[in-house]
Amino acid sequence: MTVLNVVITGSGVIARTHAGAILRHPGLRLTALADPDPQANDRLAGWIGEQGGPPPARYASLGEALAAEAADLVVVCTPSGTHADLAEEALAAGVHVLVEKPLDASLPAARRIARVATDAEAAGQVCAVVCQHRFDPASVAVAPGCAPATWGGSPRRWPPCRGGGASGTTTRRAGAAPGNRTAAAPP
Repeated sequence: MTVLNVVITGSGVIARTHAGAILRHPGLRLTALADPDPQANDRLAGWIGEQGGPPPARYASLGEALAAEAADLVVVCTPSGTHADLAEEALAAGVHVLVEKPLDASLPAARRIARVATDAEAAGQVCAVVCQHRFDPASVAVAPGCAPATWGGSPRRWPPCRGGGASGTTTRRAGAAPGNRTAAAPP
């Protein structure tokens, strides 16, 4: 079995969830953490050690980690407004990327990384966004009601986790009530 070397960028709360999943997967090896806060890196590395995992290397930036490590996959666990830039940096380095949701905090940045990811796909790279709730019982229960033409008679692209890319992204119309969402125009 091929084992992929993984770098987690962002050593905050959600990174622990990803680190635990990586430690449990026989095809993944957590080799490095990248966070500008050395204490966050140390806390996560300590927790990884408590779980029986080998101590990962620690870096202040993703660029440093990618320059020093033979990474195959980067998991982006940073604040939302940084996701697209870090995913783009990792894809430019030739590695696969998993981005914690949302893809980014701004629609233009999300569309940009969707275009970059499409180009990277031609080189055999994968860029994916976490969407773990699509199989939760509540999501499964409401999915049939979210089919095209079910919401007010006009087609919708929902749920956003199906089909992938920015074309599945939803956004609230200006002035619309919360919960009244429409499909965003494709890039």
